[in-house]
Amino acid sequence: MRRFSIEIDAIGTQESDLLECLTRIDLQQPLDPEALPLVDRLVDGGLVDRTPDGELALTLAGIERCKSLNLRVSSDSAARGVLDARGRREP
Repeated sequence: MRRFSIEIDAIGTQESDLLECLTRIDLQQPLDPEALPLVDRLVDGGLVDRTPDGELALTLAGIERCKSLNLRVSSDSAARGVLDARGRREP
């Protein structure tokens, strides 16, 4: 049995898009029209609530997901700094 064999990748494009969408909703900023299908999935997934007036707001689950993704971005930046300090390139 192999242990400790998982790959660790930096945050991907889909997660970055998700974070941007959640952040924009939280800040009540306009969304890119291309994000509308994602918003529908976020509402269906319980991360975002939509009022009858069409207003969007993060649910508690959406807030937690946003925090998690922000931590992921921060940890990726810290890891990049460690690699830079060691004189190594990212994989």
